[in-house]
Amino acid sequence: MIRTEFFQPDEIALLPREVVSLRTPGSPFLALAAHPSTFAGLEAAFQQKNFSNENRTVLHKVLSAQYKSLPKNKAVQASLQAFTQADTFTVTTGHQLCLATGPLYFVIKIASVIRLARQLTERFPGKTFVPVYWAASEDHDFEEINHFFIGEKKYAYTTACAGAVGRFPAEEALAALQAAEADVTELSVSSLFADVKKAYTESATLSEAVRRLVHKWFGDSGLICIDADDHDLKQLFAPLMQRELSGFAYAKVNEAAAVLQELGSHPQIHAREINLFYLDGNSRERIEQQPDGSYTAGQKTFSAAEIHAELQQYPERFSPNVVLRPVYQEVILPNIAYVGGPAELKYWLQLKGIFDAAGIPYPVLVARDNFLFLREKSLMQMEKDGLKPADFWKPLEELKKTFVLQNEKDLLFADEWKNAIRNEMQKAIDYYGQQGKISARYVAAAEKRSEKIIDRLYARTLKDLVQKHEAGLKHVERIRNEIFPQGVFQERHNSVFETLGILNPAPFEKLTELCEPLTPGLTCVIYS
Repeated sequence: MIRTEFFQPDEIALLPREVVSLRTPGSPFLALAAHPSTFAGLEAAFQQKNFSNENRTVLHKVLSAQYKSLPKNKAVQASLQAFTQADTFTVTTGHQLCLATGPLYFVIKIASVIRLARQLTERFPGKTFVPVYWAASEDHDFEEINHFFIGEKKYAYTTACAGAVGRFPAEEALAALQAAEADVTELSVSSLFADVKKAYTESATLSEAVRRLVHKWFGDSGLICIDADDHDLKQLFAPLMQRELSGFAYAKVNEAAAVLQELGSHPQIHAREINLFYLDGNSRERIEQQPDGSYTAGQKTFSAAEIHAELQQYPERFSPNVVLRPVYQEVILPNIAYVGGPAELKYWLQLKGIFDAAGIPYPVLVARDNFLFLREKSLMQMEKDGLKPADFWKPLEELKKTFVLQNEKDLLFADEWKNAIRNEMQKAIDYYGQQGKISARYVAAAEKRSEKIIDRLYARTLKDLVQKHEAGLKHVERIRNEIFPQGVFQERHNSVFETLGILNPAPFEKLTELCEPLTPGLTCVIYS
């Protein structure tokens, strides 16, 4: 049995103001986006989206080929066929190819994008909205994807491969999965684990393995997984990559970064003069232009004419970095919304200038859903202690202080004592002030000394009371570790194996139905 509670952004220190304000007309951050993250904003986005029949034909062809070896699914086939129609649009999320999907928010992002597509389909009949998962197959940060956790135990593997991780052999991951099998069996999610093993066993590459897995778990919802490491798709993006060889994006990103800084926000990304990599076998090397006008990529050197010719003939050898990947996405998909986490959406806010200069419609930015799975007994203990879930976002020592203050009300009078001293001292200052400035300064100094004495007494008493409440503080720490295992927020640490058994049966469908991507906040799933 489960129930849910929803917490607004101002109750939980989870979503930055930049993301929350994207729903608010008139927000200064909306100047860095195109439309607010509302149904009205989404309607404006699909009315402005102009996606050519040529691009639709290429997209349908590539995706059909990528799905050819997967089990047929009616919902997926309908989504694929829909791409040939002019009134079909996508809502997209993206993520790295994490082993066994890695932390829980991988599947939360997908559930969010499916839910948004359903809501749009219901609200705008006559239009088709396809949920898309963009597999980050060209990423090269293997250490970020080679593991997952069950409790505090980490299951990981190594590889001698380098370059785009989507091309790495899937069979290398099987040893890590085998090591986790016994622990997973105890969690009543053996069917999910069987899906994972099957996907990696039957696939040649990591990209294929993740596509098989999300197809198994989310195919009935019509989700499409796209691997953009493809010649034909890159051909559609080649004209913009040609422009980028002359440093097209650099100034636009820096201009947006300056605006963010003026608004008191820290820029999330820093553009390079050329925001492209060169893919060559097992390497992914940054492309840099040299003072003499030539270009280098690792050990390779190209003249200007050579690199432009290389790009024209082999666009699949060129890979956009974090600055241009979103632009690539919007070129090859009829996309109207990107669903992402706080850090992702913040870096998207630096990119609109590139879209405007390229004449590409900018999508609506939508914050993914956030979830916390909490035991009923933990919530009851929290309430008994006079604590709220929001308190657990405080640093540990501050949380302990909050707990002690809830159980030692007299400590709350420390400020009243200080105010009483100030009032009495002010009377003395007023009196002695008439006698001479030196006497008044002396009384003011005495006031400060008195306040410092109270502060020292307060700190010492609080320290003693923390020891007094040691037993109670242990369950406070236990609950905090439940919310922040190993100091990391639960959805960014725990795997599907630890958590989704709570939603059995049909855990992915239940997760999807709990999502409300246009209402930012935190959904707390409370279970017994």
